[in-house]
Amino acid sequence: MKNHRHIGSGFWSGFGLVACFALGLGSTSIAQAKECELGTKTKHYKTHIGKSGRQSIVEFFTKSSGGKTKIYAYGYANVDGSGPKKDIKNPNPKLRERVDKGAVFVYGLSKSADECVYEGGEVYNYDDGKTYYLKITIESNGNLSLRASLDKKGWLGESLTWTPLSQQDIAKYEGEKPDFAVVEESYSSLPSEFKP
Repeated sequence: MKNHRHIGSGFWSGFGLVACFALGLGSTSIAQAKECELGTKTKHYKTHIGKSGRQSIVEFFTKSSGGKTKIYAYGYANVDGSGPKKDIKNPNPKLRERVDKGAVFVYGLSKSADECVYEGGEVYNYDDGKTYYLKITIESNGNLSLRASLDKKGWLGESLTWTPLSQQDIAKYEGEKPDFAVVEESYSSLPSEFKP
């Protein structure tokens, strides 16, 4: 289990506040190829219901530099309407007063050779204060299949499903999004190994 550092702000539905995974997925039709760009078209997702009983809304975004692109996500709302939660289980005592809203908790994902798979990233779990390796596969129905694990191969972990939000759902939660400067501040605190 990775717990050598805290990538501080992030929360994913099953593990903490609203995990607003905004991965860019597009819809698929019989006449078109499946859209597999994470963080571009469909960026807002509803997370699984976590061990805490909460489900979050997350948004994905991309960062590029020198021809490399990485994918990130932050949470911005809770489906039950509850407010932001403090990161009380963070292994770094200095970060326990931070809230999960606007915190980047999925970071460093890169597109793999399989165009609908993103890997090489990590996810921070607000419920247990631990960081896990992460692989995301975009399914043909637009859902995200996440594999959060203790090992890089994904053998020791859990599979979760996040669903894309409709435009109506996005409008419902849009007012809860923090100023993007909050997200940028969280992003800037990530270790350089997770940046493009």
